[in-house]
Amino acid sequence: MRLNRLATLLCLPWLAAAAPHKPANPATTPVPPVALAIDIATSGAGGDENSRARNGALLAIAEANDAGGLGGHPITLLDTPGPTGTTPPDQADAANRARALVDQKTVLAVIGPDQSDRARPMLPILNEADLAMVSPAASDPSLTSVRDAETYRPTGRLTFFRLVAPDGFQAIGLADFWAERRHPQSAYTVDDGSAYGVSLASKFRQRAAQLGMKILGHETVGLTDAASAALAARLQTLAPDAIFYGGTDAAGLPLMRALYATLPNALKGAGDGLYGPEVLTSVGFPAAAGWFIATSTPRLAASPASTPFIAAYQRKYGVMPDEYAMTGYDAAEMVLAAIKTILATGGNLTRESVRKTLAAETVETAQGVIGFDPNGDLRVKPVSIFQIHPPPPTAPDDMDTALTYLGPAPSH
Repeated sequence: MRLNRLATLLCLPWLAAAAPHKPANPATTPVPPVALAIDIATSGAGGDENSRARNGALLAIAEANDAGGLGGHPITLLDTPGPTGTTPPDQADAANRARALVDQKTVLAVIGPDQSDRARPMLPILNEADLAMVSPAASDPSLTSVRDAETYRPTGRLTFFRLVAPDGFQAIGLADFWAERRHPQSAYTVDDGSAYGVSLASKFRQRAAQLGMKILGHETVGLTDAASAALAARLQTLAPDAIFYGGTDAAGLPLMRALYATLPNALKGAGDGLYGPEVLTSVGFPAAAGWFIATSTPRLAASPASTPFIAAYQRKYGVMPDEYAMTGYDAAEMVLAAIKTILATGGNLTRESVRKTLAAETVETAQGVIGFDPNGDLRVKPVSIFQIHPPPPTAPDDMDTALTYLGPAPSH
């Protein structure tokens, strides 16, 4: 049986434990349940962050069920307690999960995944099955780019949507922010050689040049302290007003230390690759102080619409939600809103109708009114700008208290 194949393949206790409602009794419940699925890692790399995204989605679904379901239809949730968030993600496992979800013919949409590396093998499989996937966190630009559409949209249909901006908008947003607020005349970019880092540095150079900054150069830095020290010494001679780093903390942490030694007063910034407690514990202060960090999510408390969500999340889980809890919640809200629209207009609930309605709808969510563009990205790309300051002594590795929110990037 297909159901047995799914449970064996993924080793999941979903079907017995995940649904908020007990199986419907046909004699007393005249309408069938609506089946959705979640595929978000809850352990391993990014586990805490991803658990919050998953919890946000679970909260939205629980609220809908508590309110009587969708047009009287209870929501049955095929909730994967995994996958484990390995580094790098297990792409074979991701592909197997996608095939298993496709085999569950009643599943109308998937909320997830949490990582771009997991999304890559899943997207073409789900696209062939016309099964929509709404991600709270996968931000790789290629997933929605026209250039890569044949890879991720082999049928030509739009089935992937996401609640975060593509990575490149972090760099564009920070360039806009600096130009408006700090007015640097020159800039230098550095990357770590990764696809993520190269893309961010390239986007920053393009945007900074458009804004009138003189680009003094670009370099890929190695992972060692020595490589960063040598680069920092060369930059001291060039004396750029601003330095943008595209990459993760492996090369970023040594670079932060080295740049403080040679250019302590230059503007320095990065994307969310340096959004982590290692910046505080490994680099520390004063070297980390003043760095700007751009992220691809809206600020949680920036919209009045987020207030009810924050209160509900705290009641249910006993902790303050973060931005990915909000995007997880809103990913589920977008799916639920699409199903409500179909039912309200007398349409048939199918994978095709859910996919088409997702692509066309505009919904009031915890982050405000949102909708998707023709490639599955948000019509308005959210970019938030932060600056690092010393956290209180009682929380030396708490990035949330160390990051001061400066506002959204201009025009974002």
